[in-house]
Amino acid sequence: RMQTNNTNTTNNMKETNLNETVVNNKWKKLEENNEYEIIKPFKGNNRFYFSGRIILGPDRYGLLATIFLLVIPLSLFWIFIAPNIWEQISYWIWIFFIFDTFIVFISLFISSTMDPGIIPRRNEKLLMNGNYSVLLQNWCLTCNCYRPPRCVHCVYCDNCVEQFDHHCPWIGTCVGKRNYRFFFLFVLSTTILIGFCNVFCFYNVYISTNSDTSTLNSLHNNIMSGIIWSLTFLFFWLPFALLVYHCYLISKNITTCEKSAGSQQIRYSEGFLGNWLRLCEPIQKSVVCSEGYIVPKSTIYEP
Repeated sequence: RMQTNNTNTTNNMKETNLNETVVNNKWKKLEENNEYEIIKPFKGNNRFYFSGRIILGPDRYGLLATIFLLVIPLSLFWIFIAPNIWEQISYWIWIFFIFDTFIVFISLFISSTMDPGIIPRRNEKLLMNGNYSVLLQNWCLTCNCYRPPRCVHCVYCDNCVEQFDHHCPWIGTCVGKRNYRFFFLFVLSTTILIGFCNVFCFYNVYISTNSDTSTLNSLHNNIMSGIIWSLTFLFFWLPFALLVYHCYLISKNITTCEKSAGSQQIRYSEGFLGNWLRLCEPIQKSVVCSEGYIVPKSTIYEP
């Protein structure tokens, strides 16, 4: 009896994957014919600016707090620390430091202002012909749409997001299929930047010491170096732990949401190298705009 149940479960999983493939292929055929329409209005919690070129999430104050936490310490570093060690460090290190700072803010801007992979909502006239029991298994009652595999509805943004990883309050929006690589780049570059600031502050304290004074006296004479060094040492571990965690997730090709749910999702893994190369795949076009959702004109599913 147990073998029979296992066999039925396996057959149901195969049938589900097959029907999901059929549905996805039907969407691809509609897209190839360029038969699109705009479903109005956009009902999520995101906000559009500059004719829809910038899409912000609901946690805009969290994004401002992140910018504040980056700008203030960096400004103090360039004002009080950098001039003291400018001539004693190779200019190549300074070029790398400036480049990394540039990458931090660019990756933060892109990851927080682009569509994370929002699935378009459907209208009330949606029809489903044939065997639609498989569709109902992944049907979102809020968005009135079929959720592709690994798609999750975010309660904060009120959108279904493709390959949903998590909702990040620090960038103010969801992290999904389209902006995950930029979010990872932001975490990586921020970890390197904080590490550099920490090392440079410690080096500034070190070179200010002499045979007559101790390190404690040097900290007293260079209070700003001690403050920035203490802050960067404490703040370093949060992005560093986040970086290690996401390196693990990328290596396994699983999301934070799937990991939290206890699902390993082995079927999505393409091997260690293949999983990392997925970050270099072309980014699919966004299907949302300031007016609504860009979807194929056909509203009939025939699985």
